[in-house]
Amino acid sequence: MFITTLSINAGRSRANRSLVIDVFPFVDLLFIVDPPRKADGGGVVHEHVDFDLFSFVPVSGVEVFVRSSLSGLFLVDLHDMVTCVIMYEVGGVRKRIGGVYVPPKTDKLKWLAYEATWDTCDYLMGDFNAKHDDWNPNPRHGSMNVADCHGLWLTQFCFRHDLRVHPPVGPTFRNISDIDLFIGNSETRVSYDGKAGLEHVAVIARLEVDEAVDMTRRRPSWRNIPVSSYDEILEHVDSGSDEEMWSRLRSGVDALPRSGRNVWRCPFWNPDLQRIQSDLNRMRRIRRRLPVAADDYNVVRRVYRAMLLRSREEFIWETIEKAGDPAIFRLARQLESRRTLPSMRDSEGPLVCRHSDISDLIAPRLHPGDEQLWQPSAIEIDPACELESAVKRSPTNTGPGLDDIGYPFIRYWLNGMPDCLRRLIDYGLTNDIPDWHSAELVLIPKADKPRYDIVKSWRMIHLLPTIAKVVERIVLLRIAEHVVLGQTQFGYRRKRGVHDAMSVVFEFLRHNEGFKCAMLSMDVEGGFNNIDVDLLCDFLAARECPANLILWVRRWARNCVVRFRFNGRVSKPYFVNCGIPQGSPLSPFLFGAYVADIFEPRLRYSPSVRTVVSSFVDDGVILVASDSRDLTRYTMAELFKDCDRIARGRKMGFSAIKTKWIGFGGTTWEDLDIDGELLTPVKDLRVLGYRFNVFLNMSSHVSY
Repeated sequence: MFITTLSINAGRSRANRSLVIDVFPFVDLLFIVDPPRKADGGGVVHEHVDFDLFSFVPVSGVEVFVRSSLSGLFLVDLHDMVTCVIMYEVGGVRKRIGGVYVPPKTDKLKWLAYEATWDTCDYLMGDFNAKHDDWNPNPRHGSMNVADCHGLWLTQFCFRHDLRVHPPVGPTFRNISDIDLFIGNSETRVSYDGKAGLEHVAVIARLEVDEAVDMTRRRPSWRNIPVSSYDEILEHVDSGSDEEMWSRLRSGVDALPRSGRNVWRCPFWNPDLQRIQSDLNRMRRIRRRLPVAADDYNVVRRVYRAMLLRSREEFIWETIEKAGDPAIFRLARQLESRRTLPSMRDSEGPLVCRHSDISDLIAPRLHPGDEQLWQPSAIEIDPACELESAVKRSPTNTGPGLDDIGYPFIRYWLNGMPDCLRRLIDYGLTNDIPDWHSAELVLIPKADKPRYDIVKSWRMIHLLPTIAKVVERIVLLRIAEHVVLGQTQFGYRRKRGVHDAMSVVFEFLRHNEGFKCAMLSMDVEGGFNNIDVDLLCDFLAARECPANLILWVRRWARNCVVRFRFNGRVSKPYFVNCGIPQGSPLSPFLFGAYVADIFEPRLRYSPSVRTVVSSFVDDGVILVASDSRDLTRYTMAELFKDCDRIARGRKMGFSAIKTKWIGFGGTTWEDLDIDGELLTPVKDLRVLGYRFNVFLNMSSHVSY
């Protein structure tokens, strides 16, 4: 297959970068040279339409975007301050293309260091700041400026490596110089395009690429599959024995057609833009033959750019006017989402770029071990009489799972051939299926993080087989009948959501109006990945859970095989035997049973002190009201230390960064002393999406 790659100098402008992605939607691999930077030097995250931010390094001169459906074709080999090298394969041979930004004032020593990085590249493209009229520079007046030196050094580099500079047909920067270039062999198709109307033109090349073996495979296009194909798969599954049903189902789903590649077009392009863009390119091409005033060229370019921005703005407003309120919010989420991982580091460790190195960097959070031999075991368990209830409670707005099966197909199966589906579910409940222990981990960015190049800024969510999740809902319904959680625990059951949890907070504050009230927010660190399965089973037994369900949970949490799925590829398998998957419908309830004692107050106080300890999954809240501020602070500190002591005994704890407290009343509170560490009260505290200020009104929440 062939892909299109592009490099362009954005002049550190966020608007320029967004415009480039709009007007070049056909590009697959995009090098943004001299990208925008924040005040602190970090890379600015931007996603649009079908492009993902593929790699960036803070204060680097190159940023890489890739079409999301093709990100699995590429690997980051190296990313430093000047060059980003991307690897791909052609005919089984590994190739490298580098996006380059050479600063204008680069001396010979630094240039040689850059060349050491370029030695491994088959192609180079970007802004070399190497200005001269032709590519056999002949210095005039007995001296050369810095840009002419760059041109001479670049010519010598190409000669040593048998590479060719594809000459542009006109100036690539404004109307005066050729500094944006493509370096490669003569067989590559290269063009220079000023469609974005920037001071620099875009360098576009067409390259041949092989599909990667470990590339994330496309999901079946269920919307385009006829109902007759559903019936053929189900009849094939029903004709087999109980042991053959799962393999027959997998083979039928694997044979379905896969979704195709999306190709976007510029939505606001019109004939007027096309006409003035042609005039602009003509003026650029004839520069070498006829003297065209630079002022005339700049005027035409600015008029074209103004028309381009106006057309884009009008298109955005028309889209917003046509969309309803929910659709507007959905569009905003798409623009702010993150689907790819940048170059990563673990706290203060070295920066890694390769897919395998990033996977190895994240994997220790799961505590992987050695591969264990699969040992089938049968558990006596009742048939799935809760099947209809489990399918009914399944979500309606999610895509296919790891098994490529979606909930609409399961509902069709339940309505058309319920006995066949029940046979498979009953067999999986009793005997287990190895594929149901497989998962792909998708990493989702945590909100409001200052940096996204460290591991802790990403949350791991398990992508599980959809059929397995139906089975887990059945087990959840059975466990919930026997295991009773605390009245102040929320987030695991129906009618125990966020609003129910916050009603406890508001009721406490209203009931204790006139007392000295304070609230502390804390977050369990470690969470799902640090759960001791044996200890979890002991807690379930103590809460009178049936023995067969405890055995099922123990078997379900063992022999898990996980792979990391990001940047369009899946990693090697990691074998995990501790923790529970975050993304399973059963996991939140089991986590609640595991941490129930952590959020249960065990301290008694005088009648003048009133306390509540509430939790929502792994977020805890301590509320204290008393006659004096000192007593309120002392009681709150003792409660927090008691909760932290129990959590430490279970290899968990409370994050110091996320532990915050607020004192109500509008007056100044002294710091909270927790084992010698002083916590300063905040004036604005966020709890489960609600914001509280010291005056106990909703002004801060409404303003947010």
